[in-house]
Amino acid sequence: MFGPATLYVWWSAAWATIMRAFGLASMIYWVDTLGFDAFQLVVLGTGLEAAVFVAEIPTGVVADTRSRKLSLIVSHVVIAIGVTAAGLTGNFWLLVATQVCWGVGWTFKSGADVAWVTDGSVTNKPPTKSWPGPVNGPSLGRSPGSSSVAA
Repeated sequence: MFGPATLYVWWSAAWATIMRAFGLASMIYWVDTLGFDAFQLVVLGTGLEAAVFVAEIPTGVVADTRSRKLSLIVSHVVIAIGVTAAGLTGNFWLLVATQVCWGVGWTFKSGADVAWVTDGSVTNKPPTKSWPGPVNGPSLGRSPGSSSVAA
């Protein structure tokens, strides 16, 4: 039906749309309904980003040594837990914990999806089509006016 590249583009677009919608809805809820001030919003964002910073390398090791598919499954489960918990609480510190959960889940996804698609679509065959002009093959790195054939 779809090749890996097409599926990846559609999946990335859907994922980005859903995450942006959740982020926007969360911020509106935090400010309008819960009455959080700017400092509290910064603490929520810092919790998320600190989790991403700390968890990025360990979760990348999981994807590279165990399985990229497993990393994506764990990512979706952890993010779903964080998003669901965020919708069920209005407590500030519990919301910080949900942001940490979301950040850790995001790091399991970070790069694993691209690597998984790349692993499935990379071949050892040379490309069948080349670029015209000075970017083609042996002329790479030469000035645009130079020839790739020795005179």
